[in-house]
Amino acid sequence: MGIRFRTRAQQRDQQGDRARMQSVRDAVMAARSSAEREREGLRLRIAEWYDRAVAIMDTSGEYGARSPEDESEISAASKEAASAELRVREIARSIAVFDGILIQLDEAEHASGQQADATASPGPDGEA
Repeated sequence: MGIRFRTRAQQRDQQGDRARMQSVRDAVMAARSSAEREREGLRLRIAEWYDRAVAIMDTSGEYGARSPEDESEISAASKEAASAELRVREIARSIAVFDGILIQLDEAEHASGQQADATASPGPDGEA
């Protein structure tokens, strides 16, 4: 019956592999960019909260002489800023994970390229 098994061309396989890796890279880069935007937004708000607390402290007198409203606003601003700083650290950990994934993708692509070079068949002039 002579059934023959055929594989796709190596170049087509490599193109498919690259396309899949690129789709993963694109998704990771999008997640990383989103995390960076969130982190930068939080950093700006943290600075604003601390600036607001400092402005209230500067204009409302010494501790103990401030109105309960001013003390409450200073306390709330400090609490919000501290909470945001925790979130900034969480985001930094996520970004580090994304960076690790990107490094692994780079290493996989590099290894795949080396493997492709090693298995490439020689061309008509004897070179791969």
